[in-house]
Amino acid sequence: MAHTPAHRQEHRNRAISRLPDSASPYRPRSGAPRATTAPLLAVLTALVTALAGAVALPPTAVAAVPRSSHDAAQQPTLGAGGSTTRSILQGSPSGQILYAVLPTAPEHLAVTSVTSTSVSAAWDVVLAAARYRLTASAADGQTVSVTTTAPRGTIMGLPPGSGLHLWVTAIDAFGRESGGSQPITVTTRLPVPTSLAATVRLDGVVEVSWTRPASANLFTVRGYLPDGEPSTTTVATTAAQAVLRDVPADRDVTLRVEARDTRSGATSEPATAVVHVPLLAPTRVRVTSTTATSVTVRWKGVVQASSYTVQVTGGGTSRTSTTTGTSLRVAGLARKRTQLVLVSANVDGRRSVAAALLIPLRVPAPVRSRVKVRATRIARHRVATVIRIRVPARRSTPVPSTAVVRLDPKGPSRSTGKPLTRQVKLHRSRPGTAVRGSTVVTSRRPGAVRVRGKHLRPTRVPPPKVHRP
Repeated sequence: MAHTPAHRQEHRNRAISRLPDSASPYRPRSGAPRATTAPLLAVLTALVTALAGAVALPPTAVAAVPRSSHDAAQQPTLGAGGSTTRSILQGSPSGQILYAVLPTAPEHLAVTSVTSTSVSAAWDVVLAAARYRLTASAADGQTVSVTTTAPRGTIMGLPPGSGLHLWVTAIDAFGRESGGSQPITVTTRLPVPTSLAATVRLDGVVEVSWTRPASANLFTVRGYLPDGEPSTTTVATTAAQAVLRDVPADRDVTLRVEARDTRSGATSEPATAVVHVPLLAPTRVRVTSTTATSVTVRWKGVVQASSYTVQVTGGGTSRTSTTTGTSLRVAGLARKRTQLVLVSANVDGRRSVAAALLIPLRVPAPVRSRVKVRATRIARHRVATVIRIRVPARRSTPVPSTAVVRLDPKGPSRSTGKPLTRQVKLHRSRPGTAVRGSTVVTSRRPGAVRVRGKHLRPTRVPPPKVHRP
């Protein structure tokens, strides 16, 4: 039997009648209601997913839009997921055009780490993105980009201490790129100072030096304890060296040196060095004066020492004293015996090793004074005798403060007929010089002059020649 168009239409209607309405992609000519196109859209969506290389597109990424203006009101509304553009997949059995969603710009771009030559950043995931492009732009217009499939990336090879603008874009499986994210500003760090060296002096002061990196014009130095607590004050300097005077003794201290560029605000990673300052003993211990039962000791202090302990032992006696100064007089010792002097520093409740000194206690030898006498007749029976005393300075002998002058005239004095005595105060013009003093004695006749005093050898000057004015 010949298949006429009527027969073919009858077979088609029978096939359509066997299918459910939801599965039929055609409109029956008998005036039946329009069938839905959801199964066809699901098949096309799966096809787009396969062509994209198994990229998981959201269900709303593909939408069917009718050709006729009658169905324009039924066009689906896209949310904040992105904009739409006409897809390369066009045409459908129902005469429809497919529209796909472009990837949106990544949000919440943030810097995770910065070094002198690299910047690392992270951002939120974009569902339609197959990869991302992270871009950094310098002030001179040069840009550096890196492509990554993860929502994070690192740009390397950047100049140290430079300001950069950073943004990221999303790229889908078809190579379509979104707009840039909100840019952020970041500054790369300066190079770390090198050749860091720390030297501990005998007085506990720490000298720090390093090599200056390029573009750095300011440095900050500070010490930290093992628990991270600051242990010193912050020292700021423009030179490549610094001096720390408050480093804790008998502790491991980590010194951190950070470089800074005040023009751009860039800073470097800190260079570190560990230093240990021992509990130092006082230095330059010496004796300034001694007597038969006492000794006066002086020394050079130690940085951070709160007090000093002086112990003197010898001849069956022992004396221990504490002072906050750098000198001390210890009395009540065994007479004319050799004494052992120990001087130690106290720092935060800990005592350093002691500096030792042996001192023989002897009565110091008296000092010979130099006396000059000049007699001048001021009247017929009156003679004025000017007496000048000079005592040389000696380090091991106490300095006398007074001297007793006695004038023995050849004849009896006008008043009592006894020798005339005067007490002269001795003083020095500046430290380390000789002590001096003078007095004037008036008598009827000139006479011999005797000078004596504590720590002074008695001196006798014969009667001088009388000068006339």
